[in-house]
Amino acid sequence: MDQFSFKFDAYGGLGEVRGVLQFDGEQLRLHYQVADAMLGAIRSQPREVAFAPEAVLDIAYSAGWFWLMPRVELQVSDVARIADIPLETAGSLRLHLPFSQRRVARRLVESLALPAASVACVGSIPSWHGWVGASAARHCRPIMRQRARRRVARSRSSCARRSRPASRSC
Repeated sequence: MDQFSFKFDAYGGLGEVRGVLQFDGEQLRLHYQVADAMLGAIRSQPREVAFAPEAVLDIAYSAGWFWLMPRVELQVSDVARIADIPLETAGSLRLHLPFSQRRVARRLVESLALPAASVACVGSIPSWHGWVGASAARHCRPIMRQRARRRVARSRSSCARRSRPASRSC
């Protein structure tokens, strides 16, 4: 079972979420607790969110600035499951992790990247330079090229249907 600790800001920097992300092969579990960022004295009850790896749209690891601030970005399709977590963007978690946890996090991301790569072909693929999630882009590149060719062919056929002078191009 792979697990690593994380933290991220909440409520515009007034709060902080700390927790542990675990993957046991069947489910991805997010154990977290919200605290105020000033003193850390006011804390919520510990909570747990579990979801299947199929619910992960994209997961990517980044080493960060000068490889000193590693982070994992996780996008989930089931927004209702993570609705209780104070996020800046709906359905997307940016987990900052300690430097000592980077190898474990990278291994976890790589174990989840292959199922995410097959799902990522359905929608648009984010192109983050240097991220493990970019492997999904390499995997889906032929599919995306094929879709682009179809779009060009459709636009050309729609231009032919329009009644415009021959000197103008669509």
